[in-house]
Amino acid sequence: MLARRCCGRFIHLGKGMSKKLTITLIRHAKVNYNYKQQYRHYEFDKACAEYDYSPIFDDKGDAQFNTANVVYVSSLKRTHDTARLILPDKEYIECKLFDEVPIKAFASLPFAVSTKLWFIIGRLQWFFGMRKQPESRQQTKNRAQQAADVLESEKEMVTLICHGLFMRVLVSVLKKRGYLLKGKANYNNLGSVLLRKP
Repeated sequence: MLARRCCGRFIHLGKGMSKKLTITLIRHAKVNYNYKQQYRHYEFDKACAEYDYSPIFDDKGDAQFNTANVVYVSSLKRTHDTARLILPDKEYIECKLFDEVPIKAFASLPFAVSTKLWFIIGRLQWFFGMRKQPESRQQTKNRAQQAADVLESEKEMVTLICHGLFMRVLVSVLKKRGYLLKGKANYNNLGSVLLRKP
């Protein structure tokens, strides 16, 4: 079941917020999509869009997940599908703040380039804040701060199903807010990161 809520605004934390809030971040399940070995620039952008709308593999293996009453997902299909796979009886809340860091072709080249190179240079452009990418690293950090505000507005255990790169940025933000890792961080598909304030 899906409950929609607009959470793109800054949230002020209430006095009743639990200081012992436990936050579980889960990376979405593996997407059933195979990138080609190389693309022209416009083909790469099209492939990334196709990936966003592709289904996930419906095998969760023996992974175990907590029973938080509050579950957030991004606006991307793969997190919705993952929520239905691993927490089928839970209502979940969509929020675009939790979307993956977008990526585009790093240049309009007249020849095909290996897919790995499109990703590597695209992410380097993101890291160094180059305008070719839709979002800079600083913009992602700012978005992660807002996302952390959303999670901290809850008064109980909260679970977020999101994406690999954004998940890493969000963990960094939460650590700076005083959260500690519980156990080992796992950023693989269906891997999780558990954080809690001491």
